[in-house]
Amino acid sequence: MNLSGFVECVGLLGRGNGQRAVSGLTPVCSEKERLEADVRRVKLARHVNRIEGRLKLGRLTDAEEFYRRDREAGRLESGWYFGRLILAFGELHSVEKAEMIFEDYLLRFTPEEQVLGAMMRVYADHGIVEKIDKLRSFQADYGVKSSAATYKEVLRGYVTAAQMDRAELIFACMEDLPEQPDREAFLIMLDGYTKDLPGLQSTWKRMKTASNVRITPDDCAKTIEALGVLDDVRSAESIFEDFEKDFPGRQRTTKMLASITKVYGEKSNLAAVRMYHAWATLLKRDDEPEMLNTLLRAYLLCGDLTQSLAVRKKLLDLALAVEEISLVALLTFYAERGAKEDAMDVYNQLREPSFASSKMAVRAMSYSGDMTAAEEKQKELTKHGNPPDVEIFNVMVEGYLRKRQNRDARRWLRRMDLSDIKADSETYRIVLEAYVAEFGPDKCVVQLLKELAKCIESITVFTNIVFLCTKPDRDPEEVERELSRLTRLGKLDEQVGANLALQAHLSSENSDGLWRVW
Repeated sequence: MNLSGFVECVGLLGRGNGQRAVSGLTPVCSEKERLEADVRRVKLARHVNRIEGRLKLGRLTDAEEFYRRDREAGRLESGWYFGRLILAFGELHSVEKAEMIFEDYLLRFTPEEQVLGAMMRVYADHGIVEKIDKLRSFQADYGVKSSAATYKEVLRGYVTAAQMDRAELIFACMEDLPEQPDREAFLIMLDGYTKDLPGLQSTWKRMKTASNVRITPDDCAKTIEALGVLDDVRSAESIFEDFEKDFPGRQRTTKMLASITKVYGEKSNLAAVRMYHAWATLLKRDDEPEMLNTLLRAYLLCGDLTQSLAVRKKLLDLALAVEEISLVALLTFYAERGAKEDAMDVYNQLREPSFASSKMAVRAMSYSGDMTAAEEKQKELTKHGNPPDVEIFNVMVEGYLRKRQNRDARRWLRRMDLSDIKADSETYRIVLEAYVAEFGPDKCVVQLLKELAKCIESITVFTNIVFLCTKPDRDPEEVERELSRLTRLGKLDEQVGANLALQAHLSSENSDGLWRVW
């Protein structure tokens, strides 16, 4: 692929000057010219910093104007200048602007690995794999050798795009270089395997045996947490316990202790959390904010509110900050148990409550039975630009159903049907379980209604059917007529409707209706 071909294939033509790409090349610089270029680079730094500064402030028009002036003044004479600006425009604004800078570069210079690497970095950060592939092909055609730094940018692109097969191929290429994959390359690969246990285990094993990689305690902490998410608690524990044996002369850090504690907290293993709490105390790490905040959340996840509050008290006694995430965890704990007063006490301590935290406040009010307060809080959120989402709808419906205020629950369900918010599986579960708990229908009806929940779109229609089929004084003829009507309207599957009608007649021992439906 030639230079103009590359410009065309990545979509850079059509901006005015793409066709001049080949004719605009400059000769390879001599050593003297390179030295002079280094001197000019110092002067150019001021111009680059000025443009980068405007981009960081979001002043794109000003940045483009300064770039235009540099171009008109003939300052576009350094690949280094272009590399910096490609990264700045790509990272702080958009790929398209970075490509415009890259096109200007291709019009003036022989392609250099440094600038190609900068463009690859932009594509990598945005996960644009197809353009990375074309750029690599172009690079090979022009005989520009890839350094480990460029390979890492390509690697990052494939990982961002979740294409781990291609990432492994690039990693294999890096292993063929004189400069073997370094710690950064391995960490990029680990990031790509956060949802793939075999890949994560294999990459960690390779990283441990790489002679040129010095693994840090932070790397261990990160891998411990990733293994915990993938339910490989044994491997996570092994990394923690074998650390001093695997890496002689180094000690476990607070971050490692916090990571393994977090893993067991998320598994609700109270005994293990207590053990690592004792370990932290033994190592005199139990007065550090990271460890204490992790313990606070871990005890909550294990349901031990008393110990969690004791940890919180210690944080306050030591004048250490209780992290926002810890306060949110405490808020969630109280909210899910309907402890409105405690939940609101924690909520009011949040510096800038997020929408998620505010939803927990609504949950606390709803589950405590104070639906008036829940309605008011929800209106306040809507007034501030946060209309109810499916979680709010579910909380409000569940709160009213718990109080047997079915009319208000249906009001929220109708509102959901009329909005752009679609009921999720949790909505259907809440409705079904509420009516089952109230009326106690037989198991066959419940099973049929569970199947119905998977195939009906309208939550209001579903609620009506559930009510018809579960109320104790139901009339099987009325149930059959309503189910037939919904079937004719296309709102109910014919077979499901017939099965529900059959169950209604079975429970009433109405033989005429039973045989008719059969």
